[in-house]
Amino acid sequence: MRLIQKAGLEADIARLERLQAAHFDDQFNVRRQIQRAERDIQTAQTRIPKIEAAIGQRVSTKGEAFALHRDTTVVESREKAGAWILSQARLAEREGRTGQWSMGRIAGFEVMCEAHEQQFRTSDKRKPEVVSSIYLDTPAGEIEVETDRETKPLGLISRIEHAALRLDSDLAEARRSLDEAQRRLPAYRAREGLPFAEADDLTAKCAELSALDAELEAEGKEKEAALKLASANDDAASDVGEKIEEMA
Repeated sequence: MRLIQKAGLEADIARLERLQAAHFDDQFNVRRQIQRAERDIQTAQTRIPKIEAAIGQRVSTKGEAFALHRDTTVVESREKAGAWILSQARLAEREGRTGQWSMGRIAGFEVMCEAHEQQFRTSDKRKPEVVSSIYLDTPAGEIEVETDRETKPLGLISRIEHAALRLDSDLAEARRSLDEAQRRLPAYRAREGLPFAEADDLTAKCAELSALDAELEAEGKEKEAALKLASANDDAASDVGEKIEEMA
């Protein structure tokens, strides 16, 4: 009967310990979600004013309003502007010229070209080669404009204009991220630090099992002592019998 009771207690304790481990995992996840929400809020609150400043600085390029403003000239043709920017970037690559410089202003932002050296493997040797990239320099940060060998002048200008217009969707996304983080943070904070609901039950069952183990151990020792005593009595009786036989 006691062994059945012990098996039942051990099963209950194992179940409660699994629940306790799951509770600890949940608390770890809650703390991580709180940190993530706080980080998202801080990031969004820092980024939103910068995007708003960039949008305030942006100039429309819709239709005939397009222009590439250089130091002393203004290029109003999209194709000519794109061709000039591409030619300058590709010339830097051919000449091996590295650095960072402005190509002029489009949509109120500096169109920047950056050229840097990159290692390419040819057979068993590494050959340095200059590659260029184009981006818009805005108060919200650098906005990369993807280009490749197949990029055409009009395609480049289209990408530049779309990059400037993408600020609106970036602002909407930052605001959405802020709203979501502020909405989920209180729920996670309410769950932070909650104790394990069945901790008292687990403690009680562990104590009950310890007491039962002690009782079983004591009973085992009593039985062992009784067996030793019985064995000793049997040995003594056997010795007496042998002496009687010898006397006879």
